[in-house]
Amino acid sequence: MVELARFEQNYTAITEGAWIRVGEEYGDLEIQTRGFTDQYTDAQTRRQRQAAKAYEGDVSRLPVALRRKINIDCLCDFVLMGVRNLTVQGTPVDFPTFCNLLKDPRYAPLVEASFRAVNRVGQQLEADIEDAVGNSVPA
Repeated sequence: MVELARFEQNYTAITEGAWIRVGEEYGDLEIQTRGFTDQYTDAQTRRQRQAAKAYEGDVSRLPVALRRKINIDCLCDFVLMGVRNLTVQGTPVDFPTFCNLLKDPRYAPLVEASFRAVNRVGQQLEADIEDAVGNSVPA
């Protein structure tokens, strides 16, 4: 038998946010983020439909660059909340600067890291979080 608690998402983290260490390939970069909320999805859909008016209302015809801009704007407006352990010449990067960096194609790996962090929040289960208590290093 499997206990139902194994399938319970950390809904608080999804809606209120959590600090996520993105992965070893990103060093100790941490992103504070919510999960993909309905607010994010609704805004993304609304903005894509608005932009598609210039393409006869066909969202599938949106240029990739425009779709990327909409997605990044929605990330920064509705999901991402903070960043830490990212510096420029030793100076910590603040959140507004981080969002501007996401819009720069040279920093596409930061966009990937952001989406990874958001996906991780949605995948964390309560049981996994309880197992991890005590293993985290304080900020």
